Amino acid sequence: MAYQLRTISFQTTDDLSGNQFQFVKLGTDGYIHPAGATDQALGILENQPSAPTNNVSGVTGPGQYACTVSVDGITRIAVDGAYPIGTAVVPNSDGQGVASAVISSYAYTRAILMQQSYTGGDIVACRLVGPYPIVAGETGFPGV
Repeated sequence: MAYQLRTISFQTTDDLSGNQFQFVKLGTDGYIHPAGATDQALGILENQPSAPTNNVSGVTGPGQYACTVSVDGITRIAVDGAYPIGTAVVPNSDGQGVASAVISSYAYTRAILMQQSYTGGDIVACRLVGPYPIVAGETGFPGV
């Protein structure tokens, strides 16, 4: 059975060229921004919006850049450490996936790792879920 990745196109005013496969959020300004440790992530950034070639505003200077965000399905995520398969992850302060059990504040689980990561910076397969609220230090997750 095929599983479709659901993506949505948005705009950003940030240079997100270094944020591919990291968690992002939809800001109150209507633009995509990197998600932080206390943010409810919208999904995972699939492309690298930055240069004027992605500028969809039609003006010079700071512009609006097209970005693609996966909101459901199976995709990849950059993680900040070594984690086993099945780890529930939330964004850290840089938008990378971090195990929900190491977050010291209220957070929203947004993905489950489908591959083991061995070190920070690894990009591994994950299944987008939720968002499901978790409490600091909680390790359990429905269906894992």
